[in-house]
Amino acid sequence: MTRAGLVVAVVLLNVLGGGCARAKAVVRDVAIAEAKAQLDQGAATALDANEESFRAKHGWLPNAVLLSSYDEYALSELPADKDRPLIFYCSNRL
Repeated sequence: MTRAGLVVAVVLLNVLGGGCARAKAVVRDVAIAEAKAQLDQGAATALDANEESFRAKHGWLPNAVLLSSYDEYALSELPADKDRPLIFYCSNRL
Protein backbone atom coordinates (compact mmCIF):
# COMPACT_ATOMS: atom_id res chain seq x y z
CA MET A 1 0.00 0.00 0.00
CA THR A 2 1.36 3.42 -0.86
CA ARG A 3 1.93 6.07 1.78
CA ALA A 4 0.41 8.89 -0.29
CA GLY A 5 -3.09 7.43 -0.19
CA LEU A 6 -3.44 6.69 3.51
CA VAL A 7 -5.50 8.46 6.10
CA VAL A 8 -4.45 7.46 9.60
CA ALA A 9 -6.16 8.11 12.91
CA VAL A 10 -5.43 6.81 16.37
CA VAL A 11 -8.12 6.12 18.90
CA LEU A 12 -6.98 5.96 22.50
CA LEU A 13 -9.48 4.53 24.91
CA ASN A 14 -9.17 5.55 28.54
CA VAL A 15 -11.33 3.48 30.83
CA LEU A 16 -12.58 5.38 33.87
CA GLY A 17 -12.85 3.53 37.18
CA GLY A 18 -15.88 3.31 39.39
CA GLY A 19 -19.09 1.24 39.50
CA CYS A 20 -19.82 1.07 35.78
CA ALA A 21 -16.75 1.44 33.60
CA ARG A 22 -17.11 4.19 31.01
CA ALA A 23 -14.74 4.83 28.12
CA LYS A 24 -13.67 8.23 26.82
CA ALA A 25 -12.33 8.09 23.26
CA VAL A 26 -9.67 10.50 22.05
CA VAL A 27 -9.30 10.64 18.27
CA ARG A 28 -6.38 12.36 16.58
CA ASP A 29 -4.60 12.23 13.24
CA VAL A 30 -1.06 10.89 13.31
CA ALA A 31 1.76 10.93 10.80
CA ILE A 32 2.46 7.68 9.00
CA ALA A 33 5.90 7.50 10.65
CA GLU A 34 4.34 7.64 14.13
CA ALA A 35 1.73 5.01 13.23
CA LYS A 36 4.44 2.76 11.79
CA ALA A 37 6.58 3.14 14.92
CA GLN A 38 3.66 2.20 17.19
CA LEU A 39 2.78 -0.80 15.02
CA ASP A 40 6.43 -1.94 14.74
CA GLN A 41 6.75 -1.80 18.54
CA GLY A 42 3.51 -3.73 19.00
CA ALA A 43 2.09 -0.79 20.95
CA ALA A 44 -1.08 -0.42 18.83
CA THR A 45 -3.48 -2.42 16.66
CA ALA A 46 -4.12 -1.51 13.00
CA LEU A 47 -7.69 -1.57 11.70
CA ASP A 48 -8.17 -1.55 7.92
CA ALA A 49 -11.35 0.26 6.85
CA ASN A 50 -10.83 -0.19 3.11
CA GLU A 51 -13.35 -2.03 0.96
CA GLU A 52 -12.62 -5.65 0.06
CA SER A 53 -12.09 -4.78 -3.63
CA PHE A 54 -9.42 -2.21 -2.67
CA ARG A 55 -7.65 -4.74 -0.44
CA ALA A 56 -7.70 -7.34 -3.23
CA LYS A 57 -5.97 -4.91 -5.56
CA HIS A 58 -3.61 -3.09 -3.17
CA GLY A 59 -3.22 -5.33 -0.11
CA TRP A 60 -3.30 -4.39 3.59
CA LEU A 61 -0.99 -4.05 6.56
CA PRO A 62 0.17 -7.33 8.11
CA ASN A 63 -1.83 -8.29 11.23
CA ALA A 64 -4.43 -5.56 10.62
CA VAL A 65 -7.99 -6.21 11.71
CA LEU A 66 -10.09 -6.09 8.53
CA LEU A 67 -13.30 -4.15 9.11
CA SER A 68 -16.35 -4.89 6.99
CA SER A 69 -16.95 -1.20 6.22
CA TYR A 70 -15.31 2.18 6.84
CA ASP A 71 -18.44 3.68 8.40
CA GLU A 72 -20.81 0.89 9.46
CA TYR A 73 -19.23 -2.09 11.19
CA ALA A 74 -20.27 -4.12 14.21
CA LEU A 75 -18.55 -3.27 17.48
CA SER A 76 -17.77 -6.98 17.75
CA GLU A 77 -15.27 -6.48 14.88
CA LEU A 78 -13.10 -4.32 17.18
CA PRO A 79 -10.38 -5.95 19.32
CA ALA A 80 -11.40 -7.05 22.82
CA ASP A 81 -8.42 -5.24 24.42
CA LYS A 82 -9.84 -1.80 25.23
CA ASP A 83 -6.58 -0.49 26.75
CA ARG A 84 -4.61 -0.72 23.49
CA PRO A 85 -4.50 2.20 21.01
CA LEU A 86 -6.27 1.54 17.70
CA ILE A 87 -4.96 2.89 14.40
CA PHE A 88 -7.70 3.09 11.77
CA TYR A 89 -6.58 3.53 8.18
CA CYS A 90 -8.10 3.67 4.73
CA SER A 91 -7.21 5.00 1.32
CA ASN A 92 -8.60 8.38 0.34
CA ARG A 93 -8.23 7.66 -3.37
CA LEU A 94 -8.47 4.69 -5.69
